[in-house]
Amino acid sequence: MLRGIAGVLIVACVPAACGAARGHGADARSPAEQAARTGLLGEFGEGFSVHETEHFLLVHNVKGVMAKWLAGQMEGTYKRNVALARSLRVPIEESPQRLEVVLLDRFEQFAEYAESVGFVPENTRGFYDERKNRSTFYNAFNDPQVEEFNLKVDQLEAREGSRSSQVRELRQYVDRHARSYLRAAMRHELSHQVQFNCGLLPRGADTPVWLAEGLACLFEPAGSTGPHSQTINQVRLRRFHETAEKNELMGIRELLNARPQAGDDLERADRFYAQAWALVYYLVRYRARLMATYLETIRSRVPGQETPDEEEIAVFERVFGEIDERMDGQWHKAILRIKPASAR
Repeated sequence: MLRGIAGVLIVACVPAACGAARGHGADARSPAEQAARTGLLGEFGEGFSVHETEHFLLVHNVKGVMAKWLAGQMEGTYKRNVALARSLRVPIEESPQRLEVVLLDRFEQFAEYAESVGFVPENTRGFYDERKNRSTFYNAFNDPQVEEFNLKVDQLEAREGSRSSQVRELRQYVDRHARSYLRAAMRHELSHQVQFNCGLLPRGADTPVWLAEGLACLFEPAGSTGPHSQTINQVRLRRFHETAEKNELMGIRELLNARPQAGDDLERADRFYAQAWALVYYLVRYRARLMATYLETIRSRVPGQETPDEEEIAVFERVFGEIDERMDGQWHKAILRIKPASAR
């Protein structure tokens, strides 16, 4: 099990060629999937629909055009996660059933559902529930902060008219950022779901939080397809640089056993996610063969058995070598050499 809550804010494959077709199209339904579809509609009730893709069942109460847009994003995320496993030559198995995803139109609906399954909804736009094996999000265009911003733009438009260049720029700004927030949250949580269901990580076992979150952070930006992808998570990279400037970077030993809690302040959580992304990116990009070996070790863990902190460090050192100042300096410097792009 994940030692912490996984939120922002998972065809048989041979080792080098996973991700083959499932053997059925988006319209083919096994009895189990038909039951899952019926169960989702029964659970969420009137006003909800189920949109099927090759790998997902999306239950939602948003407009159909948004559901279709998100479905395309979901399949892209699935393929990018499979591409990472393929590039690392990690043998995985595709989930025999479509994975369940929930998209709620209003934050209030999201908060109510999140609390019903024991998740703290504040300061996040989505979460993956490992117990239910389900990812849940809400429509970022109806985020309370977005609605507050739009209300102010409405007031400006009432004074200056709809043709005001400032009004148009502000509308474009909020649309761009709402889409960005929804995509990033979706990619992050679906990456958890895909990784735990294809066997890249062991569902129900004691997966290090830094590893699970760092792997998910790889896929927050668009186009992350593997260790040689030029896509950098600019949000996490900027935060890493800011943390370094404050001399607050963790060493590997500290990061391996860090456990961010749901009640942590946003600043602390942000620093953890940035450093988890940075270490995973460094290991995947520059230590790919050793990273594959390490993942195989984590994959072999037995569900329900916890790993003591010192053993977690020992497992890492058996693969990558002794954790010392030299090792910390290498990955810190490698990430700091990557200069952040200017924020839009």
